[in-house]
Amino acid sequence: MKFPVSPNLRIMDDTLREGSQTPNVVYTAENRVKIFEKLVDVGIDLVNVGSPSVRADYDGIRGILALGYGDVEVVGHCGCSVNEVDAAADLGLDSLKLYIAPTEAHLKAKFQDKRFSGLAEMREFCIERIQESVDRADSRGIRTVSYTPEDITSVIGSADETNFAMRAIETALSKAHRIALPDTRGRAVPEEIGGIVRRVKDRFSNYNFEVEAHFHNDLGLAVANSLAAVKAGADIVHATVNGLGERVGITSLETLDAALYYGVGFDTGLKKDRMYELSRLVESMSGMPIARNAPVVGENAFSHTAGRHQGAIAKDSRTYQTLESDVYGRGSIMAFGTLTGRGGVEGFLSDCGVDVSKVGKDEIADIVGSIRGYTESSGFCDPIMAKGFAEARLGYTIELPQKYRDSVFSETYVLINTPTGENEITMGSQIVDSLSKMPHVIRIDEVFGRKDVNYIALLRYRAGEDSAVTATRRALSGIDGGISAEVIQTGNKYRM
Repeated sequence: MKFPVSPNLRIMDDTLREGSQTPNVVYTAENRVKIFEKLVDVGIDLVNVGSPSVRADYDGIRGILALGYGDVEVVGHCGCSVNEVDAAADLGLDSLKLYIAPTEAHLKAKFQDKRFSGLAEMREFCIERIQESVDRADSRGIRTVSYTPEDITSVIGSADETNFAMRAIETALSKAHRIALPDTRGRAVPEEIGGIVRRVKDRFSNYNFEVEAHFHNDLGLAVANSLAAVKAGADIVHATVNGLGERVGITSLETLDAALYYGVGFDTGLKKDRMYELSRLVESMSGMPIARNAPVVGENAFSHTAGRHQGAIAKDSRTYQTLESDVYGRGSIMAFGTLTGRGGVEGFLSDCGVDVSKVGKDEIADIVGSIRGYTESSGFCDPIMAKGFAEARLGYTIELPQKYRDSVFSETYVLINTPTGENEITMGSQIVDSLSKMPHVIRIDEVFGRKDVNYIALLRYRAGEDSAVTATRRALSGIDGGISAEVIQTGNKYRM
């Protein structure tokens, strides 16, 4: 390894808690359970499932606990409040994360309009809340207690703020087993992160506790800061699938895992060949599309455009890739455009099962010319078009591999017409509930007319999957009442 790491180093997944704070992301209880099961399938054994005191989280947490995964630590998220601790304990959680910010800005923003006369009283109230909460967690038999001093990185440079933050941490350590250090505003750089992790570990070296790291990505430094924390001795790093989270999100699970493996030389033990499936599942259930240039799981992660790159990658992937496509079960992809060359077309044909040694140079050149010409006139060329050009020149049908089909999707608006009548409200509720469970649905809108209420659903699906209308009709098939569905707008999107 490039540097020593904690012998207890592991990742805590925060997709169900932090991820649900992504703007416009709402998980159903059923989806929470499905995501949890997929996380476990990938190898995650430490999961923050949300807050029992939040109504939207409660049913999902209860469903997760009912699964009975005894070897997975299911963590609840609570403010420093005895009522929230009790709610978590009553639900059956035995691992909790407690949070309250010790910084001046947070204390004044949250408590200045209450009974306190000044900052000193607010700080004493903060200490009391921490002590009461860790004591209650201990008395309720909570096995693992973690305290998060929100916005801890904002104390950097202020002796007064730092001293009080350390006091808050020490108060928590009277009963807590972990201290989670967050870069709540995503403002810190790796050097600062390393310094604060070392400071906490050194300051409280006489306590037996683990350090957690939780970093927001506002400056694009979440993964870099996570590695800095690991280098400084952090034991647990928080991450979310696809980097979901408040504002622009936090450290992405798939990128952190790859950075630890390829950058540091540490293997988390997670099943890398299942990361893409996990990412796709969360994409569909969150409604947040994976950026095509996202590391590891983006459609461009293993794709190559420049002709010379394509020719080299077809012979040895190490020429232009760090990540090993076979490790992730993806496979390298030849992208198509004005830079497509002979090597790229040969690689594509080989992927499609064609014996390239039996294809003439003129045929290859013609296919290259068709791809370049089409791209120049229409602005893009997807694998389906490239397949068509190849078949036209070769004179026979070829099979497009799944990795290429996955790179093409369509976005379609489907209008669901509902009859009016006394069951209109009930039917509308059933429609919204059924549509929200579809993995392809991104958004559902109500359309009010003079006599009726219809619904428009925006769906995203990939080549080779059911059509939007077929999928919608199947989802609504259990609802009686003469519902119809029709496409009102569609368009292909090429994700490479």
